[in-house]
Amino acid sequence: MFTQKQINDMEQVQIVKTSYKNLTNGMRGSFKLSDGTKTKFEVFENGEVKQSGTTEANLSVTFPYLIELVHFFTNQ
Repeated sequence: MFTQKQINDMEQVQIVKTSYKNLTNGMRGSFKLSDGTKTKFEVFENGEVKQSGTTEANLSVTFPYLIELVHFFTNQ
């Protein structure tokens, strides 16, 4: 469970910059968040997702974007 402070922090954190590189079988990139953290990710055509650097509290910020990328690659 999250504390009220963690919930408030999650509501305030946003993605401020996205950078990516297309791969032959997906995409590799990173999200820079408004709290100064950076999340690196890889999304593959088979639906596999790898991410690192996200604090548990920021998963709710980055996860929806990664799911959109998975849908993009698996529905083509």
